[in-house]
Amino acid sequence: IIVCLVVMVLTIYLTIDFILKKIIVEEYKNVKGAMLVIPGVTVPFIEGVIGIFLAVIFHEFSHGIASRIEKLELRSVGAILLFSIPIGAFVEPDEIGLKKLGLISRIRIYSAGSLSNILLGIVAFSLLIQPIYYDGVLIVGIDEKSYAHGILKKNDVIHMIDDKKIRTVNDLMNVLKMYKPGDVVTIKTNRGNYEVRLIDRNGEASIGIYVTNNFKNEFYKFLHNLLFWIFLLNIGIGMINLLPISFGVVATDGYYIIRDTLEEKFKEKGIYISRIIGLTFLFLLITLLLL
Repeated sequence: IIVCLVVMVLTIYLTIDFILKKIIVEEYKNVKGAMLVIPGVTVPFIEGVIGIFLAVIFHEFSHGIASRIEKLELRSVGAILLFSIPIGAFVEPDEIGLKKLGLISRIRIYSAGSLSNILLGIVAFSLLIQPIYYDGVLIVGIDEKSYAHGILKKNDVIHMIDDKKIRTVNDLMNVLKMYKPGDVVTIKTNRGNYEVRLIDRNGEASIGIYVTNNFKNEFYKFLHNLLFWIFLLNIGIGMINLLPISFGVVATDGYYIIRDTLEEKFKEKGIYISRIIGLTFLFLLITLLLL
Protein backbone atom coordinates (compact mmCIF):
# COMPACT_ATOMS: atom_id res chain seq x y z
CA ILE A 1 0.00 0.00 0.00
CA ILE A 2 2.76 2.43 0.95
CA VAL A 3 4.73 1.80 -2.27
CA CYS A 4 1.64 2.24 -4.46
CA LEU A 5 0.50 5.41 -2.68
CA VAL A 6 3.96 6.93 -3.13
CA VAL A 7 4.00 5.94 -6.83
CA MET A 8 0.44 7.30 -7.24
CA VAL A 9 1.41 10.70 -5.85
CA LEU A 10 4.58 10.73 -7.97
CA THR A 11 2.65 9.80 -11.14
CA ILE A 12 -0.01 12.46 -10.50
CA TYR A 13 2.74 15.06 -9.99
CA LEU A 14 4.68 14.02 -13.11
CA THR A 15 1.51 14.03 -15.23
CA ILE A 16 0.41 17.51 -14.20
CA ASP A 17 4.00 18.85 -14.28
CA PHE A 18 4.57 17.55 -17.83
CA ILE A 19 1.32 18.98 -19.18
CA LEU A 20 2.09 22.40 -17.69
CA LYS A 21 5.64 22.34 -19.09
CA LYS A 22 4.30 21.21 -22.48
CA ILE A 23 2.08 24.28 -22.57
CA ILE A 24 4.49 26.81 -21.05
CA VAL A 25 8.11 25.72 -21.68
CA GLU A 26 9.34 26.04 -25.28
CA GLU A 27 11.81 23.14 -24.99
CA TYR A 28 8.92 20.73 -24.28
CA LYS A 29 6.87 21.66 -27.38
CA ASN A 30 8.21 18.73 -29.45
CA VAL A 31 8.45 16.20 -26.61
CA LYS A 32 5.89 13.39 -26.86
CA GLY A 33 3.71 13.11 -23.77
CA ALA A 34 2.43 9.52 -24.02
CA MET A 35 1.54 6.95 -26.65
CA LEU A 36 -0.63 3.88 -27.04
CA VAL A 37 1.29 0.60 -26.82
CA ILE A 38 0.71 -1.19 -30.13
CA PRO A 39 3.11 -4.10 -30.83
CA GLY A 40 4.62 -3.77 -34.28
CA VAL A 41 3.59 -0.11 -34.54
CA THR A 42 4.69 1.91 -31.51
CA VAL A 43 6.81 -0.86 -29.91
CA PRO A 44 8.69 -3.86 -31.38
CA PHE A 45 6.25 -6.69 -32.07
CA ILE A 46 7.79 -9.71 -30.29
CA GLU A 47 9.27 -7.74 -27.38
CA GLY A 48 6.02 -5.76 -27.07
CA VAL A 49 3.77 -8.84 -27.03
CA ILE A 50 5.95 -10.61 -24.43
CA GLY A 51 6.25 -7.48 -22.30
CA ILE A 52 2.49 -6.82 -22.32
CA PHE A 53 1.69 -10.49 -21.69
CA LEU A 54 3.98 -10.62 -18.64
CA ALA A 55 2.62 -7.30 -17.38
CA VAL A 56 -0.99 -8.51 -17.59
CA ILE A 57 -0.24 -11.95 -16.11
CA PHE A 58 1.68 -10.53 -13.13
CA HIS A 59 -0.88 -7.75 -12.62
CA GLU A 60 -4.03 -9.89 -12.68
CA PHE A 61 -2.68 -12.90 -10.81
CA SER A 62 -1.29 -10.61 -8.09
CA HIS A 63 -4.82 -9.28 -7.59
CA GLY A 64 -5.96 -12.89 -7.29
CA ILE A 65 -3.24 -13.83 -4.79
CA ALA A 66 -3.96 -10.75 -2.67
CA SER A 67 -7.68 -11.56 -2.76
CA ARG A 68 -7.08 -15.09 -1.49
CA ILE A 69 -4.77 -13.79 1.25
CA GLU A 70 -7.65 -11.56 2.36
CA LYS A 71 -9.96 -14.65 2.33
CA LEU A 72 -11.92 -13.25 -0.63
CA GLU A 73 -13.43 -15.82 -2.97
CA LEU A 74 -12.67 -15.61 -6.71
CA ARG A 75 -15.54 -16.08 -9.12
CA SER A 76 -13.22 -16.93 -12.02
CA VAL A 77 -9.59 -16.95 -13.12
CA GLY A 78 -8.52 -17.43 -16.71
CA ALA A 79 -6.45 -16.57 -19.74
CA ILE A 80 -7.37 -14.58 -22.84
CA LEU A 81 -6.48 -16.42 -26.05
CA LEU A 82 -6.07 -15.19 -29.61
CA PHE A 83 -5.82 -18.09 -32.08
CA SER A 84 -4.70 -20.32 -29.17
CA ILE A 85 -1.99 -17.82 -28.22
CA PRO A 86 -2.27 -16.47 -24.64
CA ILE A 87 -2.35 -12.67 -24.78
CA GLY A 88 -3.69 -11.80 -21.35
CA ALA A 89 -5.40 -12.93 -18.18
CA PHE A 90 -8.25 -12.00 -15.87
CA VAL A 91 -9.19 -12.47 -12.24
CA GLU A 92 -12.78 -11.83 -11.15
CA PRO A 93 -13.23 -11.46 -7.38
CA ASP A 94 -16.54 -11.81 -5.60
CA GLU A 95 -17.84 -8.21 -5.72
CA ILE A 96 -20.22 -8.66 -2.77
CA GLY A 97 -17.45 -10.17 -0.65
CA LEU A 98 -15.08 -7.38 -1.71
CA LYS A 99 -17.46 -4.70 -0.44
CA LYS A 100 -17.66 -6.45 2.93
CA LEU A 101 -13.90 -6.27 3.45
CA GLY A 102 -12.33 -3.46 5.44
CA LEU A 103 -10.87 -0.45 3.61
CA ILE A 104 -7.24 -1.48 4.18
CA SER A 105 -7.90 -5.00 2.84
CA ARG A 106 -9.55 -3.60 -0.29
CA ILE A 107 -6.71 -1.14 -0.90
CA ARG A 108 -4.20 -3.96 -0.43
CA ILE A 109 -5.98 -5.96 -3.16
CA TYR A 110 -6.14 -2.92 -5.49
CA SER A 111 -2.44 -2.20 -4.92
CA ALA A 112 -1.18 -5.73 -5.55
CA GLY A 113 -1.35 -5.53 -9.37
CA SER A 114 0.67 -2.36 -9.80
CA LEU A 115 3.16 -3.42 -7.14
CA SER A 116 3.88 -6.64 -9.05
CA ASN A 117 4.40 -4.64 -12.27
CA ILE A 118 6.80 -2.27 -10.53
CA LEU A 119 8.74 -5.15 -8.95
CA LEU A 120 8.96 -7.01 -12.29
CA GLY A 121 10.17 -3.79 -13.91
CA ILE A 122 12.87 -3.41 -11.24
CA VAL A 123 14.01 -7.03 -11.73
CA ALA A 124 14.15 -6.54 -15.52
CA PHE A 125 16.18 -3.33 -15.06
CA SER A 126 18.64 -5.04 -12.70
CA LEU A 127 19.24 -7.69 -15.38
CA LEU A 128 19.32 -5.06 -18.13
CA ILE A 129 22.30 -3.17 -16.71
CA GLN A 130 24.57 -6.23 -16.46
CA PRO A 131 27.58 -6.27 -18.85
CA ILE A 132 27.03 -9.88 -20.00
CA TYR A 133 25.45 -8.82 -23.32
CA TYR A 134 28.52 -7.02 -24.67
CA ASP A 135 31.90 -7.86 -26.14
CA GLY A 136 33.89 -4.72 -26.90
CA VAL A 137 32.81 -1.24 -27.95
CA LEU A 138 31.61 -0.29 -31.43
CA ILE A 139 33.02 2.90 -33.02
CA VAL A 140 30.14 5.00 -34.39
CA GLY A 141 32.15 8.14 -35.17
CA ILE A 142 35.70 9.56 -35.22
CA ASP A 143 36.89 13.09 -34.46
CA GLU A 144 38.69 14.34 -37.58
CA LYS A 145 41.12 16.30 -35.38
CA SER A 146 42.21 13.21 -33.45
CA TYR A 147 45.20 10.97 -34.19
CA ALA A 148 42.74 8.06 -34.54
CA HIS A 149 41.33 9.63 -37.72
CA GLY A 150 42.66 7.65 -40.69
CA ILE A 151 43.76 4.77 -38.48
CA LEU A 152 40.58 3.52 -36.85
CA LYS A 153 37.36 3.26 -38.85
CA LYS A 154 33.67 3.55 -38.20
CA ASN A 155 32.17 0.15 -37.20
CA ASP A 156 35.50 -1.09 -35.82
CA VAL A 157 35.10 -3.00 -32.55
CA ILE A 158 37.67 -2.30 -29.82
CA HIS A 159 38.48 -5.35 -27.66
CA MET A 160 41.67 -4.29 -25.83
CA ILE A 161 43.82 -1.26 -25.04
CA ASP A 162 47.38 -2.43 -24.41
CA ASP A 163 46.83 -5.48 -22.16
CA LYS A 164 43.53 -4.28 -20.73
CA LYS A 165 40.29 -6.02 -21.80
CA ILE A 166 37.48 -3.76 -23.03
CA ARG A 167 33.95 -5.21 -22.81
CA THR A 168 31.82 -2.10 -22.34
CA VAL A 169 31.94 1.67 -22.77
CA ASN A 170 32.38 1.92 -19.00
CA ASP A 171 35.49 -0.29 -19.25
CA LEU A 172 36.90 2.00 -21.95
CA MET A 173 36.35 5.11 -19.85
CA ASN A 174 37.98 3.53 -16.79
CA VAL A 175 41.00 2.35 -18.78
CA LEU A 176 41.57 5.77 -20.39
CA LYS A 177 41.73 7.33 -16.90
CA MET A 178 45.02 5.45 -16.45
CA TYR A 179 46.65 7.47 -19.28
CA LYS A 180 47.58 11.07 -20.01
CA PRO A 181 47.02 13.09 -23.20
CA GLY A 182 49.92 12.39 -25.57
CA ASP A 183 50.45 8.79 -24.46
CA VAL A 184 50.59 6.19 -27.23
CA VAL A 185 48.43 3.09 -26.76
CA THR A 186 47.97 -0.14 -28.72
CA ILE A 187 44.33 -0.66 -29.62
CA LYS A 188 43.21 -4.19 -30.53
CA THR A 189 40.20 -4.20 -32.85
CA ASN A 190 38.36 -6.77 -34.96
CA ARG A 191 40.52 -5.61 -37.93
CA GLY A 192 43.88 -5.77 -36.16
CA ASN A 193 46.14 -3.86 -33.75
CA TYR A 194 46.87 -0.14 -34.13
CA GLU A 195 49.00 2.37 -32.25
CA VAL A 196 47.20 5.64 -31.53
CA ARG A 197 48.32 8.78 -29.68
CA LEU A 198 45.74 10.02 -27.18
CA ILE A 199 44.41 13.57 -27.37
CA ASP A 200 43.33 16.02 -24.69
CA ARG A 201 39.60 16.32 -24.18
CA ASN A 202 38.61 18.54 -21.27
CA GLY A 203 41.86 17.75 -19.48
CA GLU A 204 41.54 13.99 -19.85
CA ALA A 205 43.05 11.45 -22.23
CA SER A 206 40.79 10.51 -25.13
CA ILE A 207 41.10 8.44 -28.31
CA GLY A 208 38.86 10.92 -30.13
CA ILE A 209 36.12 8.49 -31.04
CA TYR A 210 32.41 8.07 -30.34
CA VAL A 211 31.37 4.58 -29.23
CA THR A 212 28.52 2.39 -28.06
CA ASN A 213 28.42 -1.06 -26.51
CA ASN A 214 28.83 -3.91 -29.00
CA PHE A 215 26.49 -6.87 -28.54
CA LYS A 216 28.05 -10.35 -28.54
CA ASN A 217 25.53 -11.58 -31.10
CA GLU A 218 21.89 -11.15 -32.19
CA PHE A 219 20.56 -13.32 -29.36
CA TYR A 220 22.12 -11.10 -26.70
CA LYS A 221 20.85 -8.03 -28.54
CA PHE A 222 17.31 -9.45 -28.58
CA LEU A 223 17.53 -10.44 -24.91
CA HIS A 224 18.71 -6.95 -23.97
CA ASN A 225 15.89 -5.31 -25.97
CA LEU A 226 13.34 -7.71 -24.47
CA LEU A 227 14.40 -6.85 -20.93
CA PHE A 228 14.28 -3.15 -21.80
CA TRP A 229 10.66 -3.39 -22.97
CA ILE A 230 9.65 -5.61 -20.03
CA PHE A 231 11.13 -2.94 -17.76
CA LEU A 232 9.56 0.01 -19.58
CA LEU A 233 6.11 -1.51 -20.11
CA ASN A 234 5.77 -2.82 -16.56
CA ILE A 235 6.90 0.43 -14.94
CA GLY A 236 4.65 2.40 -17.31
CA ILE A 237 1.61 0.16 -16.81
CA GLY A 238 2.14 0.12 -13.05
CA MET A 239 2.31 3.92 -12.89
CA ILE A 240 -0.58 4.63 -15.29
CA ASN A 241 -2.78 2.11 -13.48
CA LEU A 242 -2.26 4.07 -10.26
CA LEU A 243 -3.61 7.27 -11.79
CA PRO A 244 -7.23 7.72 -10.58
CA ILE A 245 -8.85 7.34 -14.02
CA SER A 246 -12.47 6.34 -14.59
CA PHE A 247 -13.87 5.22 -17.95
CA GLY A 248 -17.40 4.84 -16.60
CA VAL A 249 -17.87 1.09 -16.08
CA VAL A 250 -14.09 0.53 -16.26
CA ALA A 251 -11.54 2.22 -14.01
CA THR A 252 -7.96 1.93 -12.84
CA ASP A 253 -6.90 0.51 -9.50
CA GLY A 254 -5.80 4.01 -8.53
CA TYR A 255 -9.39 5.20 -9.01
CA TYR A 256 -10.76 2.40 -6.82
CA ILE A 257 -8.27 3.31 -4.08
CA ILE A 258 -9.39 6.96 -4.20
CA ARG A 259 -13.09 6.06 -4.51
CA ASP A 260 -13.20 3.64 -1.57
CA THR A 261 -11.14 5.98 0.62
CA LEU A 262 -13.39 8.99 -0.08
CA GLU A 263 -16.55 6.89 0.26
CA GLU A 264 -15.35 5.64 3.64
CA LYS A 265 -14.81 9.19 4.85
CA PHE A 266 -17.54 11.19 3.08
CA LYS A 267 -20.14 8.53 2.15
CA GLU A 268 -22.16 9.51 -0.96
CA LYS A 269 -20.33 12.82 -1.36
CA GLY A 270 -17.10 10.85 -1.57
CA ILE A 271 -18.46 8.89 -4.55
CA TYR A 272 -19.32 12.09 -6.41
CA ILE A 273 -15.92 13.60 -5.62
CA SER A 274 -14.16 10.45 -6.85
CA ARG A 275 -16.15 10.54 -10.10
CA ILE A 276 -15.03 14.11 -10.72
CA ILE A 277 -11.42 13.09 -10.01
CA GLY A 278 -11.75 10.07 -12.32
CA LEU A 279 -13.09 12.13 -15.22
CA THR A 280 -10.47 14.84 -14.63
CA PHE A 281 -7.60 12.39 -14.92
CA LEU A 282 -9.26 10.70 -17.91
CA PHE A 283 -9.16 14.11 -19.59
CA LEU A 284 -5.50 14.57 -18.53
CA LEU A 285 -4.59 11.14 -19.96
CA ILE A 286 -6.27 11.97 -23.28
CA THR A 287 -4.41 15.28 -23.24
CA LEU A 288 -1.11 13.44 -22.75
CA LEU A 289 -1.88 11.18 -25.72
CA LEU A 290 -2.77 14.11 -27.96
CA LEU A 291 0.06 16.48 -26.97
